[in-house]
Amino acid sequence: MNKLIRIGALVAGLAAAMPMASIAADLKIGVVNMREVMAKAPQREAITAMLKKEFTTRQDELRKLDKQIQGKVEKAQRDAPVLSAQQKIDIKRELEQLNTDFRLRQKAFEEDLGRRDNEEGRKLYLKVTQAIENIAKNGGYDIILARETVPYISERADITKDVLGALSTRK
Repeated sequence: MNKLIRIGALVAGLAAAMPMASIAADLKIGVVNMREVMAKAPQREAITAMLKKEFTTRQDELRKLDKQIQGKVEKAQRDAPVLSAQQKIDIKRELEQLNTDFRLRQKAFEEDLGRRDNEEGRKLYLKVTQAIENIAKNGGYDIILARETVPYISERADITKDVLGALSTRK
């Protein structure tokens, strides 16, 4: 009796799996490595150049302020033996103020740069998803998965190079 129940369960399991196997065999699945695409897209280079140009002036100002602070610190150290107590206090306050100003400017610079990079990254992401959709439609894919979510995939299903190629033509 137990053997009959096991055989029945096995037959039922196989019967249930047969339609799934048939459906899976008919699916065309592709996988794209989004990290690689976002890093290697030709547009990423243009974004980097644009942001560098946009933020160069502020970055140069920060470097100039940093050199100014370093110069004042070195001067204060050299002159320390001949400075009065009040002069030392005044220099210390001035350096603290300059350091505070530098940190605030640096933080604002980093936040603004990050915000702009995210904005441009979102624009690039839209271009990437459009390229993926076009490849999926033209290639007859039923589903495209992100490589980061799939533990194993064969090279045959990887469309990352196709996506990068499509982005190269869309600069």
